[in-house]
Amino acid sequence: MQLFQLFLFKGKIKTVKLQPDPIFRLLQGVCSLILFLLPTVLSGQPSVPVYNAQEEIVVTASRLPLTLPEVSRSVLILDRATIANAPVANLTDLLEYAAGVDIRQQGVDGMQADVSIRGASFEQTLVLINGVKVSDPQTGHHNLHLPVELEDVKKIEILKGQGSRLYGPNAFGGVINIITRNTRQKQVNLRGEIGANNLYGAVFSASAPIGQSEHRVSLSTKKSDGYRENTDFENYIASLQSTLRFAGHEASFLAGHTDKAFGANSFYGSAATRQWEQTQTTFLQTGLKVRSGNSVVAQPVIHWRRNKDHYLLDRENPERYENFHTTNVFGAELQTHFKSVLGVSAAGGEFSRESIESNRLGAHHRQRSGIYFEQSGELFSKARIALGASAFYYSDWGWQAWPGFDFGYQITSANKFYLSFGRAFRAPTYTELYYSSPSNRGNPDLRAEKGSTWEAGHTFSGAAVAIQTTFFKRNSEEVIDWVFSDQDSLWRARNITSLSTVGFDVGLQWAPSKWFGGRVNSLSLEYAYLTTDKASSEFITKYTINHLRHQAIFGLEYGFFLPTLTQTWKIRYEDRLQFDDHFLVDTRIAWQLLNYRITLDITNLFDQDYFENGLVPMPGRRLRLTVGYSFVGN
Repeated sequence: MQLFQLFLFKGKIKTVKLQPDPIFRLLQGVCSLILFLLPTVLSGQPSVPVYNAQEEIVVTASRLPLTLPEVSRSVLILDRATIANAPVANLTDLLEYAAGVDIRQQGVDGMQADVSIRGASFEQTLVLINGVKVSDPQTGHHNLHLPVELEDVKKIEILKGQGSRLYGPNAFGGVINIITRNTRQKQVNLRGEIGANNLYGAVFSASAPIGQSEHRVSLSTKKSDGYRENTDFENYIASLQSTLRFAGHEASFLAGHTDKAFGANSFYGSAATRQWEQTQTTFLQTGLKVRSGNSVVAQPVIHWRRNKDHYLLDRENPERYENFHTTNVFGAELQTHFKSVLGVSAAGGEFSRESIESNRLGAHHRQRSGIYFEQSGELFSKARIALGASAFYYSDWGWQAWPGFDFGYQITSANKFYLSFGRAFRAPTYTELYYSSPSNRGNPDLRAEKGSTWEAGHTFSGAAVAIQTTFFKRNSEEVIDWVFSDQDSLWRARNITSLSTVGFDVGLQWAPSKWFGGRVNSLSLEYAYLTTDKASSEFITKYTINHLRHQAIFGLEYGFFLPTLTQTWKIRYEDRLQFDDHFLVDTRIAWQLLNYRITLDITNLFDQDYFENGLVPMPGRRLRLTVGYSFVGN
């Protein structure tokens, strides 16, 4: 549901509780970290690598299968070890630890959240599952309603910067690709959790090979009374994944469903009413990988996504104001790649049909078709270039093309410089086009947003250290926002301005295997900075500029007393343009005992008051205890 709030920012929004100054908060976090680090002097824990340079970047940075050293873009990988050790229990919270990625939650545990990359809006981020688009055409507020349990994720690849050359619409600020896992092992996993605010949940997953096929099923449930009035929630996820291998080829199937119901206190307006919302998302994907030797040369995919959204302005009085929205997206894609004298080429096409039925937006549909081409090869010794473009036809706007290139030069075996350029676009959502409420009016005459991004970076990949530094500039045109009119006191969707966003980010990942007797498993430090200039405008706008200006994330994992006892720390500093800055400290203590794994998560350890989205205060200190059991057969 999309019922917007009225935000007239005049300076920063201040929290009610007085906060210590930033220096004190930093010292507070460092001192606590030192305190918990002391036991590592007494124990040992073998180190683990943080990077696997030869692992394929499946589809996110290119339509061609590449290894990490071959990628000439800024790509962040959250692998299975990182996911398992992070002090989180859902995908949304995990993405909070990725520099350059901005998660703005309303509530907790991923009930409602917006995601953006490098200061782009939440509408300008493309979300994929196994390379298939799952972004919602009604509104970007639904893009993280994903029918995938964290337990079933193999890794997450985050492409920072435009991706329209590869994926077409909505890959404006970046792409998040969630890659699910399967296994040839017989395995059963059970996990139960309890926590603050009467939180309890359970997860069951099982996988087994049958002949040449592999199957995995997952079921989960989670409930809580909420951390303040009218923030209670229930969440259910079910998924099934199957893979069949035959004659060197591979067929796959994925089905998932999630059902979220939650109290939406202040999510869409004043807290005077007891707002409530329920979303139900179903996703089906089936595909085929045709191989020649060890390479995939053709990959057809068919997919369907349905999202149902039910909103009540007052859950005690449903007749007062009620919204029903249902979107359906049917799509088919074909990806191919082949070798030639020029190097490796990729080509493909897609078709999709989007529709919505709504009591507030009406009934609408539109078709989208597109083609893409990419050519990659060595330009000269130590230099590699990738050129490509996509062209998409919308039934509303006709054909538009979006070119780009990536250039990389291997200075030494460990050092690489890269340069990238690309054009991008975003089609308006159905909410922006057609929404109508007592305080909002959509605009069916909206034009697509357009932009271009330059990016330059350097990577260093050593035996135990990886460092990446990136500078970028993005120019955006025909930017869509909601504009407030004094004449009728309505927010109206319009193409109103141009934006210029400049920023840089740096990331360090280190596996210090010979330091502290091998007790420290991994250490990471990431920092991102953004600044945006808006073309002069007399309008009062809602979403145009409210990104993170400074974002720093420190991570540490080490052995703790016993070889099977580890602790992970995540310390975040965030300074948002229209809110106070804050430090957040999260930690996980994990104990592996035979087939059992017990974890204790403490989030917001120092009970900081802060905001991420609108006027919704985020929760204070929370504890979560999880007990898991895993059985692995032959």
